[in-house]
Amino acid sequence: MTKFPTRLLEARMKSTLTLNQVSEATGVDVSIINRLETGEYNAEPIILCTLASLYGVSADWLIGSINNPDRTLSENEKAAAAAIRSYDLTAFLEQPFVHNGKPLNREAKKKLYVMAQLLLDQDE
Repeated sequence: MTKFPTRLLEARMKSTLTLNQVSEATGVDVSIINRLETGEYNAEPIILCTLASLYGVSADWLIGSINNPDRTLSENEKAAAAAIRSYDLTAFLEQPFVHNGKPLNREAKKKLYVMAQLLLDQDE
């Protein structure tokens, strides 16, 4: 099962909107929203984007592609991305990376940097 139904329901609960209110705000039928939240129906892209916008989260977060529901990157994420793009290992190593609640050590950060560079080089 995908994360989408769970995250969609979580986003609606955090917004404190009822199914009827979401339906009124988006024009999506209540039964469709309910089926999306229970995983019985897959969202069309336009519905996905509409709901993400209403709830103030990213569509990527709703579908489980990322773990940060915010639409924008944090300052640390922006700094890490800039360091990768500019091939600045020193700046990258200064970033406070955490995995499973524990900070990454210097060697783990180096491995992460190399993997990120490999992925970026593949796309070129």
